[in-house]
Amino acid sequence: MKGNIQSNGFQTPYSPEWQSPINILYIEDEEDDVIILRRNLKSTMFLPFQLFHALTLDRARLLINEYHIDVILVDQRLKRDDGFNVLNNLTSDYSIPVIMLSGMYNDDSIRQALQASAATCISKTDVVQHPEIIARAIESARSRYADWRKINTFIVHVLHDLAAPIRGAKSELISETGEPEELTLASTRKVLRCVDDIFTLYQRLEQIYLATTLKYRIQSVNMRDLFAQIVDDQKDILSKKGVSVEIQPDLPDIEGYPDLLGIAFRHLFSNAIRYLGSPEKPWIKIGCHSDIDSHIFYISDNGLGVDPRYHERMFFPLERIHRDGDNYQPGLGLSIARMIAGRHRGHCWIESEPMKGATLYFSVANYDDNHSLSP
Repeated sequence: MKGNIQSNGFQTPYSPEWQSPINILYIEDEEDDVIILRRNLKSTMFLPFQLFHALTLDRARLLINEYHIDVILVDQRLKRDDGFNVLNNLTSDYSIPVIMLSGMYNDDSIRQALQASAATCISKTDVVQHPEIIARAIESARSRYADWRKINTFIVHVLHDLAAPIRGAKSELISETGEPEELTLASTRKVLRCVDDIFTLYQRLEQIYLATTLKYRIQSVNMRDLFAQIVDDQKDILSKKGVSVEIQPDLPDIEGYPDLLGIAFRHLFSNAIRYLGSPEKPWIKIGCHSDIDSHIFYISDNGLGVDPRYHERMFFPLERIHRDGDNYQPGLGLSIARMIAGRHRGHCWIESEPMKGATLYFSVANYDDNHSLSP
């Protein structure tokens, strides 16, 4: 059959006829292992699938270019190439989730796979003895990436449409030397503020794009240094408001995506500053609680606080909240932070009461125990 395609050929209540098949590419040079995987997927996959088989990276590239591949499986021990080399090439060149199948399922192989941005690492023993694990991993990866691709595509179009007019309008206004009679200084400043607001939205959309793209490498992140840099970047406004900042000295180093973590915690820290209000001695405290499953970072303040009724709505994009006659609009920052927490198999939430300050939490999965981060 063309492209070495295999289909399970049946429908279930979970896979209506309009549901397109999951296209799975398996890079494996042992024919018996391909047969085993195909048989087990037939018995465990809820959704229809097509299985493509490639012996080498070059053959895999041809299939990727010819078909719409949803998920890639790579055997760690290939005879003609190193499995980690194949994994690195695939995650660098394509925005497709890659699952590593390891016969040497140990801490070193898991770490190498995740550092190369594998969606997850699964024991080949489980493929045989617990085939539902690989089936669920494939379906989960495909569903997650399908949603992200839609968001990604939408934002690319919006960014393209916004970029040129924003830059052009701002450049023209800033470079204006003679002031038209009908355009006063105050109105010029107002227009510039509007352009700045639109440009901020443009930047936030860029950050959402980054949070949903796949081409990141998991690295060790020194959280103490990260927060120190974030605080230093805001030193002027902190000094102006007289805010004291305390960073827990023994913050753990974690495994994650440094750029994304920087974006998330900058939003959380900025939110704390923005809604401090005017307490007599304003302060912000940064710390972490760790357990076997996760690291839970927090940013606390003694500011205005938020009614518990609005805690969840704060994370809705551009949600406007009415509070004591004032409009409170978190914008996109908290939504982006929560999205980035999801990339780290964590969550982002708030605990607060009016006039009693607030604590924003951001959890990151401890991958040594969970063995996978979201790609």
